[in-house]
Amino acid sequence: MPVAAISSRSWQTTVPGGWPEASQLRQWVRRRLEPSVGPSGALDDAVLLTHQLFVAVLASAPERALVTLALCSGRLRISVVGPNPLPPWSRADWGITRALATAYGRSLCAVWAEVHLRKGEAPMNPTPTKAADADLRLDWQRSYPLSTRSAHTARREARVFLEHVQVAAAKLEDAVLVLSELASNAVRHGYVSGRHLLVRIRVEGDTVRLEVSDPSPVLPAPACALADDEGRRGLVIVDALSTRWGVRHRPVGKTVWAVIGGELQ
Repeated sequence: MPVAAISSRSWQTTVPGGWPEASQLRQWVRRRLEPSVGPSGALDDAVLLTHQLFVAVLASAPERALVTLALCSGRLRISVVGPNPLPPWSRADWGITRALATAYGRSLCAVWAEVHLRKGEAPMNPTPTKAADADLRLDWQRSYPLSTRSAHTARREARVFLEHVQVAAAKLEDAVLVLSELASNAVRHGYVSGRHLLVRIRVEGDTVRLEVSDPSPVLPAPACALADDEGRRGLVIVDALSTRWGVRHRPVGKTVWAVIGGELQ
Protein backbone atom coordinates (compact mmCIF):
# COMPACT_ATOMS: atom_id res chain seq x y z
CA MET A 1 0.00 0.00 0.00
CA PRO A 2 1.83 3.19 -1.13
CA VAL A 3 1.89 5.86 1.57
CA ALA A 4 2.99 9.47 1.37
CA ALA A 5 3.30 11.46 4.61
CA ILE A 6 1.96 14.98 4.11
CA SER A 7 3.11 16.19 7.54
CA SER A 8 3.78 14.82 11.00
CA ARG A 9 0.03 14.90 11.69
CA SER A 10 -1.39 14.13 8.28
CA TRP A 11 -1.20 10.95 6.22
CA GLN A 12 -2.49 9.87 2.84
CA THR A 13 -2.69 6.58 0.97
CA THR A 14 -4.19 5.30 -2.28
CA VAL A 15 -6.07 2.07 -1.65
CA PRO A 16 -6.92 -0.37 -4.46
CA GLY A 17 -10.55 -1.48 -4.41
CA GLY A 18 -11.41 -4.80 -2.77
CA TRP A 19 -12.17 -6.34 0.62
CA PRO A 20 -8.57 -7.50 1.34
CA GLU A 21 -7.47 -3.89 0.89
CA ALA A 22 -10.17 -2.78 3.35
CA SER A 23 -8.54 -4.99 5.99
CA GLN A 24 -5.12 -3.51 5.18
CA LEU A 25 -6.59 -0.02 5.42
CA ARG A 26 -7.82 -0.66 8.98
CA GLN A 27 -4.34 -1.79 9.98
CA TRP A 28 -2.78 1.25 8.31
CA VAL A 29 -5.07 3.66 10.18
CA ARG A 30 -4.30 2.00 13.50
CA ARG A 31 -0.53 2.11 12.91
CA ARG A 32 -0.62 5.79 11.97
CA LEU A 33 -2.79 6.97 14.88
CA GLU A 34 -1.82 4.73 17.78
CA PRO A 35 1.50 6.52 18.57
CA SER A 36 -0.43 9.78 19.04
CA VAL A 37 -3.65 8.45 20.56
CA GLY A 38 -2.68 5.20 22.28
CA PRO A 39 -4.95 2.14 22.34
CA SER A 40 -8.40 3.57 23.01
CA GLY A 41 -12.07 3.43 22.19
CA ALA A 42 -11.69 6.62 20.14
CA LEU A 43 -8.98 4.93 18.07
CA ASP A 44 -11.32 1.98 17.47
CA ASP A 45 -14.00 4.43 16.36
CA ALA A 46 -11.57 6.10 13.94
CA VAL A 47 -10.62 2.75 12.41
CA LEU A 48 -14.27 1.78 12.06
CA LEU A 49 -15.25 5.14 10.55
CA THR A 50 -12.46 4.97 7.98
CA HIS A 51 -13.57 1.48 7.01
CA GLN A 52 -17.20 2.57 6.64
CA LEU A 53 -16.31 5.56 4.46
CA PHE A 54 -14.02 3.45 2.29
CA VAL A 55 -16.71 0.82 1.78
CA ALA A 56 -19.18 3.56 0.80
CA VAL A 57 -16.83 4.90 -1.88
CA LEU A 58 -15.92 1.37 -2.97
CA ALA A 59 -19.49 0.84 -4.19
CA SER A 60 -18.99 3.39 -6.98
CA ALA A 61 -15.19 3.23 -7.35
CA PRO A 62 -14.15 -0.43 -7.22
CA GLU A 63 -10.73 0.29 -8.68
CA ARG A 64 -9.21 2.68 -6.08
CA ALA A 65 -9.82 5.38 -3.48
CA LEU A 66 -7.70 8.11 -1.88
CA VAL A 67 -7.78 8.11 1.94
CA THR A 68 -6.54 11.07 3.99
CA LEU A 69 -6.18 11.37 7.78
CA ALA A 70 -5.62 14.83 9.29
CA LEU A 71 -5.04 15.04 13.06
CA CYS A 72 -5.08 18.43 14.80
CA SER A 73 -5.63 19.26 18.49
CA GLY A 74 -7.18 15.89 19.24
CA ARG A 75 -9.60 16.09 16.33
CA LEU A 76 -9.26 13.67 13.42
CA ARG A 77 -10.73 14.34 9.99
CA ILE A 78 -11.09 11.32 7.70
CA SER A 79 -11.79 11.78 4.01
CA VAL A 80 -12.13 9.20 1.25
CA VAL A 81 -12.23 10.30 -2.40
CA GLY A 82 -13.06 8.10 -5.37
CA PRO A 83 -12.81 8.77 -9.11
CA ASN A 84 -16.54 8.39 -9.76
CA PRO A 85 -19.64 10.27 -8.54
CA LEU A 86 -21.29 8.59 -5.57
CA PRO A 87 -24.84 7.25 -5.87
CA PRO A 88 -27.60 8.71 -3.67
CA TRP A 89 -27.51 7.35 -0.13
CA SER A 90 -30.34 6.57 2.22
CA ARG A 91 -30.33 7.57 5.90
CA ALA A 92 -29.46 3.96 6.78
CA ASP A 93 -26.19 4.20 4.85
CA TRP A 94 -24.94 6.70 7.43
CA GLY A 95 -25.83 4.54 10.45
CA ILE A 96 -22.43 3.88 12.03
CA THR A 97 -21.14 7.27 10.88
CA ARG A 98 -24.07 9.01 12.60
CA ALA A 99 -23.41 7.03 15.76
CA LEU A 100 -19.67 7.73 16.03
CA ALA A 101 -18.72 10.94 14.21
CA THR A 102 -18.95 14.44 15.63
CA ALA A 103 -19.47 15.74 12.07
CA TYR A 104 -19.77 14.13 8.65
CA GLY A 105 -20.77 14.83 5.07
CA ARG A 106 -20.30 14.03 1.40
CA SER A 107 -19.64 15.74 -1.89
CA LEU A 108 -19.85 14.55 -5.48
CA CYS A 109 -17.05 11.96 -5.26
CA ALA A 110 -16.00 12.08 -1.60
CA VAL A 111 -17.14 11.37 1.94
CA TRP A 112 -15.69 12.67 5.19
CA ALA A 113 -16.15 12.41 8.95
CA GLU A 114 -14.60 13.92 12.07
CA VAL A 115 -14.05 12.28 15.45
CA HIS A 116 -12.42 13.50 18.67
CA LEU A 117 -9.51 11.39 19.89
CA ARG A 118 -8.59 11.39 23.55
CA LYS A 119 -5.53 9.47 24.68
CA GLY A 120 -6.17 6.93 27.40
CA GLU A 121 -9.91 6.53 26.88
CA ALA A 122 -11.19 3.08 27.80
CA PRO A 123 -11.76 0.91 24.72
CA MET A 124 -15.32 0.31 23.60
CA ASN A 125 -14.45 -3.30 22.80
CA PRO A 126 -11.87 -5.31 24.75
CA THR A 127 -8.69 -6.24 22.91
CA PRO A 128 -9.39 -9.64 21.37
CA THR A 129 -7.22 -12.65 22.13
CA LYS A 130 -5.52 -14.42 19.23
CA ALA A 131 -8.14 -17.16 19.35
CA ALA A 132 -11.00 -14.68 19.34
CA ASP A 133 -9.38 -12.59 16.63
CA ALA A 134 -9.31 -15.63 14.36
CA ASP A 135 -13.03 -16.20 14.85
CA LEU A 136 -14.96 -13.14 13.67
CA ARG A 137 -18.27 -14.58 14.75
CA LEU A 138 -17.41 -13.62 18.36
CA ASP A 139 -17.88 -9.92 17.57
CA TRP A 140 -21.12 -8.32 16.43
CA GLN A 141 -22.23 -4.72 15.96
CA ARG A 142 -25.12 -2.88 14.35
CA SER A 143 -26.36 0.70 14.20
CA TYR A 144 -30.05 1.58 14.44
CA PRO A 145 -32.18 4.73 14.17
CA LEU A 146 -33.29 6.06 17.54
CA SER A 147 -36.82 4.64 17.51
CA THR A 148 -38.88 2.21 19.57
CA ARG A 149 -38.87 -0.26 16.71
CA SER A 150 -35.07 -0.28 16.75
CA ALA A 151 -34.98 -1.53 20.34
CA HIS A 152 -37.12 -4.51 19.35
CA THR A 153 -35.03 -5.13 16.24
CA ALA A 154 -31.76 -5.00 18.21
CA ARG A 155 -33.13 -7.50 20.70
CA ARG A 156 -34.21 -9.92 17.95
CA GLU A 157 -30.96 -9.68 15.98
CA ALA A 158 -28.83 -10.00 19.12
CA ARG A 159 -30.66 -13.22 20.00
CA VAL A 160 -29.86 -14.65 16.55
CA PHE A 161 -26.17 -13.82 17.00
CA LEU A 162 -25.96 -15.26 20.52
CA GLU A 163 -27.71 -18.43 19.43
CA HIS A 164 -25.31 -18.69 16.50
CA VAL A 165 -22.23 -18.58 18.76
CA GLN A 166 -23.92 -21.08 21.10
CA VAL A 167 -24.19 -19.05 24.29
CA ALA A 168 -25.79 -21.12 27.05
CA ALA A 169 -29.58 -20.71 27.17
CA ALA A 170 -29.84 -19.11 30.63
CA LYS A 171 -27.02 -16.64 29.93
CA LEU A 172 -28.48 -15.90 26.50
CA GLU A 173 -31.83 -14.92 28.01
CA ASP A 174 -30.14 -12.66 30.57
CA ALA A 175 -28.02 -11.02 27.84
CA VAL A 176 -31.01 -10.40 25.57
CA LEU A 177 -33.03 -8.87 28.41
CA VAL A 178 -30.14 -6.62 29.50
CA LEU A 179 -29.54 -5.48 25.93
CA SER A 180 -33.24 -4.78 25.51
CA GLU A 181 -33.23 -2.55 28.59
CA LEU A 182 -30.09 -0.69 27.50
CA ALA A 183 -31.42 -0.14 23.98
CA SER A 184 -34.83 0.98 25.26
CA ASN A 185 -33.18 3.47 27.62
CA ALA A 186 -31.06 4.82 24.77
CA VAL A 187 -34.12 5.29 22.58
CA ARG A 188 -36.20 6.82 25.38
CA HIS A 189 -33.62 9.13 26.94
CA GLY A 190 -30.87 9.55 24.32
CA TYR A 191 -32.79 10.82 21.30
CA VAL A 192 -30.99 13.39 19.16
CA SER A 193 -32.40 14.18 15.73
CA GLY A 194 -30.43 12.65 12.87
CA ARG A 195 -28.32 10.43 15.12
CA HIS A 196 -28.24 6.64 15.57
CA LEU A 197 -27.54 4.26 18.43
CA LEU A 198 -24.77 1.69 18.16
CA VAL A 199 -24.98 -1.82 19.64
CA ARG A 200 -21.90 -3.97 20.14
CA ILE A 201 -21.64 -7.50 21.54
CA ARG A 202 -18.51 -9.51 22.30
CA VAL A 203 -18.50 -13.15 23.36
CA GLU A 204 -15.36 -14.72 24.79
CA GLY A 205 -15.60 -18.10 26.47
CA ASP A 206 -18.49 -17.97 28.92
CA THR A 207 -18.56 -14.16 29.07
CA VAL A 208 -20.82 -11.79 27.14
CA ARG A 209 -20.11 -8.05 26.97
CA LEU A 210 -22.89 -5.74 25.76
CA GLU A 211 -22.47 -2.08 24.80
CA VAL A 212 -25.05 0.46 23.67
CA SER A 213 -23.91 3.94 22.59
CA ASP A 214 -26.24 6.88 22.10
CA PRO A 215 -25.62 10.58 21.32
CA SER A 216 -26.90 12.01 24.62
CA PRO A 217 -24.28 13.01 27.23
CA VAL A 218 -26.77 12.55 30.10
CA LEU A 219 -25.69 9.60 32.25
CA PRO A 220 -28.29 7.04 33.32
CA ALA A 221 -29.19 6.55 36.97
CA PRO A 222 -31.37 3.88 38.61
CA ALA A 223 -34.83 5.20 39.52
CA CYS A 224 -37.09 4.18 42.38
CA ALA A 225 -40.18 2.61 40.84
CA LEU A 226 -43.51 2.49 42.64
CA ALA A 227 -45.54 -0.71 42.72
CA ASP A 228 -47.92 0.44 39.98
CA ASP A 229 -45.26 2.01 37.69
CA GLU A 230 -45.04 0.38 34.28
CA GLY A 231 -41.44 1.49 33.71
CA ARG A 232 -38.48 2.92 35.64
CA ARG A 233 -37.00 -0.52 36.36
CA GLY A 234 -34.57 -0.83 33.43
CA LEU A 235 -31.28 -0.27 35.27
CA VAL A 236 -32.50 -2.28 38.25
CA ILE A 237 -32.88 -5.24 35.89
CA VAL A 238 -29.47 -4.55 34.34
CA ASP A 239 -27.86 -4.45 37.78
CA ALA A 240 -29.57 -7.65 38.88
CA LEU A 241 -28.62 -9.70 35.80
CA SER A 242 -25.12 -8.38 35.09
CA THR A 243 -21.84 -9.33 36.71
CA ARG A 244 -21.01 -5.65 36.47
CA TRP A 245 -22.05 -2.67 34.39
CA GLY A 246 -21.06 0.92 33.87
CA VAL A 247 -21.16 4.01 31.68
CA ARG A 248 -18.60 6.33 30.13
CA HIS A 249 -18.63 9.54 28.15
CA ARG A 250 -17.67 9.48 24.47
CA PRO A 251 -16.81 12.28 22.04
CA VAL A 252 -20.46 12.04 20.96
CA GLY A 253 -22.73 10.99 23.82
CA LYS A 254 -22.04 7.98 26.03
CA THR A 255 -21.70 4.21 26.10
CA VAL A 256 -23.50 2.03 28.65
CA TRP A 257 -21.95 -1.42 29.00
CA ALA A 258 -22.71 -4.61 30.89
CA VAL A 259 -20.83 -7.88 31.40
CA ILE A 260 -22.64 -11.15 31.95
CA GLY A 261 -20.58 -14.09 33.12
CA GLY A 262 -16.84 -13.93 33.75
CA GLU A 263 -14.48 -10.99 34.13
CA LEU A 264 -13.98 -9.89 30.52
CA GLN A 265 -12.36 -6.45 30.63
